[in-house]
Amino acid sequence: MQTCGVWMAAWLEHAACQLQAAEKVIVAVSVNLKQCQWFHLLRL
Repeated sequence: MQTCGVWMAAWLEHAACQLQAAEKVIVAVSVNLKQCQWFHLLRL
């Protein structure tokens, strides 16, 4: 059972890392979209 706990901890750490990476992409896209919106508003 000890091995199962170690595997679970490693899997949870991996999942957290993946979520953090996805969050960074979402934030970057969101910031980029906001900048594009401001650029288009300024051009009007």
